Amino acid sequence: MSKARDIASAAPAPSTVSATELGYVDGVTSAIQTQLDAKTAKSTLTTKGDLYAATAASTVARLGVGANATVLTADSAEATGLKWATPSGALTVASIASGTVPSASSLSITGINADYLMLRLTDLKWGTANGAIIIRVNSDTNSNYSFLVVTTATGDTYQYYDASPATLGTMWGTDTVANSRTQNNHRVIEIHNAKSSGWKSYTLRGYHHDGGGTSRGVMGGGWYKASAPITSIQIIQSDGYTFTSGSYELIGA
Repeated sequence: MSKARDIASAAPAPSTVSATELGYVDGVTSAIQTQLDAKTAKSTLTTKGDLYAATAASTVARLGVGANATVLTADSAEATGLKWATPSGALTVASIASGTVPSASSLSITGINADYLMLRLTDLKWGTANGAIIIRVNSDTNSNYSFLVVTTATGDTYQYYDASPATLGTMWGTDTVANSRTQNNHRVIEIHNAKSSGWKSYTLRGYHHDGGGTSRGVMGGGWYKASAPITSIQIIQSDGYTFTSGSYELIGA
């Protein structure tokens, strides 16, 4: 029988310690205080969501809770070997550039660094007849583009590959209706895989009014054979005429 039970069974039992209390230390084989000192206190954790994490063998520290929507990630450079981080692959959508289209024949948006791009063009107009809205990327005028745009109106459908045979393959087109210059031209262009050095694809939606006031829907899409990520986009009046109004916004993710 252990020493604690021997003492608890002694007659008379110590007056300040009950037999039950002495029984609590039955089986102890080393100093109780030393054992307690080796334990990690609950007070190490101070905030909802905190975690115990090892900084070395038998060494425990507090890892504070991370920010909302972050995940626990292994990182050997951290003291605890862990950190809270934004999940890889998570999309962060933000406006890259926006404003009024300048009084010029073109506008270049630079500093692009996103895999998905959406370009919104609103109320674009220009001062002289003829021409169309075209899009280039990275100022590339080589034959690396291909697209098909369909413009529809009541009772008719137009299909074409480019705004002008002279520039076939050197841009993406969005329409060829000359008289739409004084009407409302709205376009939404989405570009996919923009951040890679490989092929990119794009889709187009929008509408405009021709000179007779007929509303025409615009749909299309195509690809771009690239050797580098897209870092700039050019919005161009194909015949070099000056834009007189309109706004733009480029969103990236």
